[in-house]
Amino acid sequence: MNLARRECSAAALLMLTVAVCGSAAGDDQLPVVHAGSTRVDIQDGNRLLRGIWTVAPEVELDIYYARRSKDERKVTFRTDVDSISFRVLPGQTHDFVVLLEGKHRCRSRISTMREACRMDGDPNAPAEDVIPFTIGADHKIHIVGRINDSEPLDLLLDMGADTFVLYPSAQAMNPNIRIDGKAGNVGTGGTAIRDFSNDNRVALGRLRWDHESVLLMERQSDRADGIVGHNLFDDKVVELDYDAKLVRIGDAVPKYAAMWTALPIQFKGTLPAVQARFESGREVFEEWLVLDTASSATVYVNRGTAVQQRLPGSMKTLGTSRMRGVGGGTTRNDVLLLPTLGLGSLELRDLQLHVRTKGPEAADGLSGHLGMDVLKRFNTVLDFRNDVAYFAPSALNGTAYRFDYDDGSGWWFAAAGASPFLLVALLWLRRRAIARSRAEARPGCTGGAA
Repeated sequence: MNLARRECSAAALLMLTVAVCGSAAGDDQLPVVHAGSTRVDIQDGNRLLRGIWTVAPEVELDIYYARRSKDERKVTFRTDVDSISFRVLPGQTHDFVVLLEGKHRCRSRISTMREACRMDGDPNAPAEDVIPFTIGADHKIHIVGRINDSEPLDLLLDMGADTFVLYPSAQAMNPNIRIDGKAGNVGTGGTAIRDFSNDNRVALGRLRWDHESVLLMERQSDRADGIVGHNLFDDKVVELDYDAKLVRIGDAVPKYAAMWTALPIQFKGTLPAVQARFESGREVFEEWLVLDTASSATVYVNRGTAVQQRLPGSMKTLGTSRMRGVGGGTTRNDVLLLPTLGLGSLELRDLQLHVRTKGPEAADGLSGHLGMDVLKRFNTVLDFRNDVAYFAPSALNGTAYRFDYDDGSGWWFAAAGASPFLLVALLWLRRRAIARSRAEARPGCTGGAA
């Protein structure tokens, strides 16, 4: 699941509306970027987010919430015909206009107001900690955390999600959540409109994040109280040590990782992916796969990839599986026997490949994902500062794969974070703000994340 950054609290939205209404004449003095298409790429520092922003003329003001970072960097909006760049520092906003098709003046904003994490009790100390984890009966990574001084919560650490999620079990444990918006959640199994909360405090070990957003699920989709997405660690290095069962969070790649296999991370939408090599015996091909630690599967590819690579090809069919996540429905797949999966120089042999056989062909922009039945076999360092992943075999590397389905006729696995896109629309808040501004006879439009 991922979160395209379009959120603000009711109070913040009111302030934004007042600011827009009070500076109508100033729109003509704002920088302008021209666009013939509504789809825009964003280069945020060293990270390219392809097609993540969609210019929406019906919206009064839209905000791109930039990656959290303590350093100055350049953020570029790149349209089909033009580009515009800003040097940004933490705690800033930068306004500009997207001139769509030469006639729609679309008011847009880059915000760097999201804060980096801090150490509890000492904001000047390096924000580093070691957090124990368990691999639960659901084969996923579980850590303990709190939100708004709640009781301890059982949370999934999900590198395939980019927002903080709470399930009903957490909402019953006094997290003091204030609902101030709605979110259109497009995830595995379909789309749903869900409650959304802003300005929350998150605690993991000794690390603290302030002013965080939370998506609220109306049904229990996992054996946990919630999900921690990778977005909390934008400016950090995260090590998943499956041997010691520890998550190490810091600012530098450990020296021993220099001997590990290093792969570049690319972001598909807002989800981190690495390139994997498929060797089926006769054919060899490569695909970018999301690192989905909330999926209990081995490897999953969507129908677009299956059609393009003509799967199953020469691979043996083992049976079928069904994937479910935070959406309301399920995805049906064929299970194939993949002779070799490669991550750089590292290889796994004779594992299951789940291939979606029906549905849209790559409509979500993702090729597929690596699940925990692969990821747990490699101690991993994820350098989100420089977008590099490091892998080394763990003690679980040689364990048997999970062939725990019946007679090949059906096999369930959960992929809470393997969704294509999570679009935050703040539906009723936006309608209220737009209605208010139109009542004051102000024209205007802006863009949003796809």
